[in-house]
Amino acid sequence: MKFIFCPQILYASVEGTTVSDVFKLARTIGVIFALMFIILGNDEQWEEMLLEEGRLNEEGNTTMNGTIMDTIIDTAQTCVGAACESFGAEL
Repeated sequence: MKFIFCPQILYASVEGTTVSDVFKLARTIGVIFALMFIILGNDEQWEEMLLEEGRLNEEGNTTMNGTIMDTIIDTAQTCVGAACESFGAEL
């Protein structure tokens, strides 16, 4: 719409843009994509997470109540020994 009704404003907003600004924008977009790929992973990780979620849904353990929390506490208590035993006593 700016191009039709007031192209001067559009040209003025782009006029001060330098090649350095374009490269900085491209670098920022590249970093964002790299972080998204690192955090979100690839398709294999997504498929594995979906399979794990489906398995948990079949077992009925979708909440942090009961079985999952008990499993986490049991694992934490056996993993480190004395440090974990003090953690279990606090619960």
